[in-house]
Amino acid sequence: MKKNQGFTLVEVLASVTILFIIGTSFFQFFIHAQRETTESEMKLEALNIAQTVFERIEHGEYPEVTGAGTFNKGNCADDECIGRYDFKLNKKRYEVEIRVTPSDLDLSFVEVYVTDNDGTDKSSVKGLMDL
Repeated sequence: MKKNQGFTLVEVLASVTILFIIGTSFFQFFIHAQRETTESEMKLEALNIAQTVFERIEHGEYPEVTGAGTFNKGNCADDECIGRYDFKLNKKRYEVEIRVTPSDLDLSFVEVYVTDNDGTDKSSVKGLMDL
Protein backbone atom coordinates (compact mmCIF):
# COMPACT_ATOMS: atom_id res chain seq x y z
CA MET A 1 0.00 0.00 0.00
CA LYS A 2 1.32 3.42 -1.06
CA LYS A 3 0.86 6.41 1.26
CA ASN A 4 0.22 9.94 -0.10
CA GLN A 5 2.72 12.11 1.70
CA GLY A 6 2.35 15.42 -0.16
CA PHE A 7 1.78 17.12 -3.45
CA THR A 8 3.60 16.54 -6.69
CA LEU A 9 5.58 19.33 -8.32
CA VAL A 10 2.97 19.62 -11.08
CA GLU A 11 0.16 20.10 -8.55
CA VAL A 12 2.12 22.79 -6.69
CA LEU A 13 2.96 24.64 -9.93
CA ALA A 14 -0.67 24.47 -11.08
CA SER A 15 -1.88 25.84 -7.74
CA VAL A 16 0.66 28.68 -7.77
CA THR A 17 -0.27 29.57 -11.35
CA ILE A 18 -3.99 29.71 -10.53
CA LEU A 19 -3.34 31.86 -7.45
CA PHE A 20 -1.11 34.18 -9.49
CA ILE A 21 -3.84 34.68 -12.14
CA ILE A 22 -6.49 35.39 -9.50
CA GLY A 23 -4.15 37.74 -7.61
CA THR A 24 -3.31 39.66 -10.79
CA SER A 25 -7.01 40.17 -11.52
CA PHE A 26 -7.63 41.60 -8.06
CA PHE A 27 -4.54 43.80 -8.29
CA GLN A 28 -5.77 45.28 -11.61
CA PHE A 29 -9.13 46.02 -9.99
CA PHE A 30 -7.45 47.98 -7.19
CA ILE A 31 -5.29 49.96 -9.62
CA HIS A 32 -8.37 50.92 -11.65
CA ALA A 33 -10.29 51.87 -8.49
CA GLN A 34 -7.41 54.12 -7.37
CA ARG A 35 -7.33 55.93 -10.74
CA GLU A 36 -11.09 56.52 -10.64
CA THR A 37 -10.90 57.78 -7.07
CA THR A 38 -8.15 60.24 -7.97
CA GLU A 39 -10.09 61.52 -10.99
CA SER A 40 -13.27 61.95 -8.91
CA GLU A 41 -11.29 63.81 -6.26
CA MET A 42 -9.90 66.23 -8.86
CA LYS A 43 -13.37 66.87 -10.29
CA LEU A 44 -14.78 67.54 -6.83
CA GLU A 45 -11.94 69.94 -6.00
CA ALA A 46 -12.51 71.75 -9.31
CA LEU A 47 -16.25 72.00 -8.64
CA ASN A 48 -15.58 73.50 -5.20
CA ILE A 49 -13.19 76.04 -6.75
CA ALA A 50 -15.76 76.97 -9.42
CA GLN A 51 -18.51 77.46 -6.83
CA THR A 52 -16.20 79.53 -4.63
CA VAL A 53 -15.20 81.78 -7.55
CA PHE A 54 -18.85 82.19 -8.57
CA GLU A 55 -19.77 83.31 -5.04
CA ARG A 56 -16.76 85.65 -4.88
CA ILE A 57 -17.86 87.29 -8.14
CA GLU A 58 -21.29 87.88 -6.58
CA HIS A 59 -19.64 89.52 -3.56
CA GLY A 60 -17.46 91.80 -5.71
CA GLU A 61 -14.11 90.10 -5.05
CA TYR A 62 -13.35 90.04 -8.79
CA PRO A 63 -13.41 93.79 -9.57
CA GLU A 64 -12.31 93.25 -13.18
CA VAL A 65 -15.51 91.27 -13.91
CA THR A 66 -17.91 94.14 -14.59
CA GLY A 67 -19.58 93.20 -17.85
CA ALA A 68 -19.48 90.97 -20.90
CA GLY A 69 -16.18 89.31 -21.78
CA THR A 70 -13.76 86.51 -21.00
CA PHE A 71 -11.60 86.89 -17.92
CA ASN A 72 -8.57 84.79 -16.99
CA LYS A 73 -5.06 85.29 -15.67
CA GLY A 74 -3.96 86.43 -19.14
CA ASN A 75 -5.98 89.62 -18.59
CA CYS A 76 -4.19 90.41 -15.32
CA ALA A 77 -1.48 92.98 -14.81
CA ASP A 78 -0.50 92.21 -11.20
CA ASP A 79 0.16 89.16 -9.01
CA GLU A 80 -2.94 89.72 -6.89
CA CYS A 81 -5.15 89.48 -9.95
CA ILE A 82 -3.29 86.40 -11.23
CA GLY A 83 -3.79 84.75 -7.84
CA ARG A 84 -7.55 85.00 -8.25
CA TYR A 85 -7.36 82.82 -11.38
CA ASP A 86 -4.62 80.39 -10.36
CA PHE A 87 -5.33 77.88 -7.58
CA LYS A 88 -3.08 75.26 -6.02
CA LEU A 89 -4.86 72.61 -3.99
CA ASN A 90 -3.44 69.28 -2.76
CA LYS A 91 -0.32 69.67 -4.91
CA LYS A 92 -2.45 70.15 -8.04
CA ARG A 93 -2.74 73.38 -10.01
CA TYR A 94 -6.05 74.63 -11.37
CA GLU A 95 -6.80 77.63 -13.59
CA VAL A 96 -10.05 79.56 -13.70
CA GLU A 97 -11.69 81.26 -16.67
CA ILE A 98 -14.79 83.41 -16.32
CA ARG A 99 -17.07 84.07 -19.28
CA VAL A 100 -19.77 86.71 -19.00
CA THR A 101 -22.54 87.11 -21.58
CA PRO A 102 -25.36 89.63 -21.45
CA SER A 103 -28.88 88.22 -21.27
CA ASP A 104 -32.32 89.58 -22.11
CA LEU A 105 -32.96 90.11 -18.42
CA ASP A 106 -31.18 92.76 -16.37
CA LEU A 107 -28.74 90.04 -15.37
CA SER A 108 -25.57 88.63 -16.92
CA PHE A 109 -25.00 84.96 -17.69
CA VAL A 110 -21.79 83.99 -15.87
CA GLU A 111 -19.84 80.79 -16.56
CA VAL A 112 -16.88 79.77 -14.40
CA TYR A 113 -14.64 77.07 -15.92
CA VAL A 114 -11.89 75.26 -14.02
CA THR A 115 -9.14 73.39 -15.87
CA ASP A 116 -6.16 71.36 -14.68
CA ASN A 117 -2.48 71.66 -15.65
CA ASP A 118 -3.09 70.03 -19.02
CA GLY A 119 -5.92 72.41 -19.93
CA THR A 120 -8.51 69.67 -19.48
CA ASP A 121 -11.88 70.97 -18.30
CA LYS A 122 -12.60 69.55 -14.87
CA SER A 123 -15.72 71.44 -13.83
CA SER A 124 -17.88 74.47 -14.43
CA VAL A 125 -20.60 76.49 -12.73
CA LYS A 126 -23.12 78.62 -14.64
CA GLY A 127 -25.75 81.05 -13.53
CA LEU A 128 -27.34 84.48 -13.81
CA MET A 129 -25.91 87.33 -11.80
CA ASP A 130 -26.35 91.07 -11.37
CA LEU A 131 -22.96 92.62 -12.05
